Amino acid sequence: MTINSSFSPHLNYYFQSYAPSTSTIIDEPIFRANYEARLDLVGPVFYKIYYGSQGNARLKHVIEPSFSYCYESPVADSKRIITQWFFYRNNYIRYGLTNRFLIKEEKMPREILALNISQTFYLSPEDSPMQNYIVDNKIPKFSDIAATLRFYPARKYSLDVSAGFNPYYKTFSSLRLGASVGGPDDPAFLMVNWFKSTNPFYKREAGYEVYWNRHQIGFTGGLKIPRLSLDVLAQMDFNIQEKKLLYTGLSFVYHYQCIDLKGDIRIFYFRDKPETQFKISFGLGNIGRTTDFFGGLLL
Repeated sequence: MTINSSFSPHLNYYFQSYAPSTSTIIDEPIFRANYEARLDLVGPVFYKIYYGSQGNARLKHVIEPSFSYCYESPVADSKRIITQWFFYRNNYIRYGLTNRFLIKEEKMPREILALNISQTFYLSPEDSPMQNYIVDNKIPKFSDIAATLRFYPARKYSLDVSAGFNPYYKTFSSLRLGASVGGPDDPAFLMVNWFKSTNPFYKREAGYEVYWNRHQIGFTGGLKIPRLSLDVLAQMDFNIQEKKLLYTGLSFVYHYQCIDLKGDIRIFYFRDKPETQFKISFGLGNIGRTTDFFGGLLL
């Protein structure tokens, strides 16, 4: 069993605020202080080992229950704090269960399958992220049921599946499927991700368009060409629902002795007008901790 606890004071100074009882932004600063306490518990952990016909350990099944409690103290005049959507504080219990399956390869264990399911119960729903949702004239206390599955049939192959299920409307709020061959450190790799989400609390027939209803697919791939001392990395996101590109990126890294010369081209299509960005940087290879100047990673 593993137990972790933490205590964090929060001191926030806001240069602007809403005028009392209005949504008008005024140049009146406010200072607010509160604290957050958290307790995380994993376990007790149970496991069972399955043996082969010759008495050798072949498979290990590990079961890990988890429990978290987070409390954030109230903030005075929280409605005056300017946020992108609304102000909320943490006061919840989160519980879950993880199943792991490991096999032995070359005398070392390797995880081949992990399945996790979890849910959050809000003790103060009126102050929680659920405060704007109403079901049967009440604010919901339970979050979506989240489940994730990760399957590693071999070291360089993986399959990820995740889903969110809304317990009030008995429907999936999100679905994600990802597959990868290799990784960024390999001579070549490819990652594919498909994602779809809806908000069951808001109905489109009521005329309320919800921007986080999404259906998209993304690709990320890379190739190392040692003869040319060149690495190439590409990325693309495509909106399936609207049949248009969201983002494309291409990165080149040329290795010359201990210097890495890098160029990036990124195009953002989801803005009112497509925006193209160019970036040039250089790094010092593996010399010290500083490896990139005037730039950043594409991934």
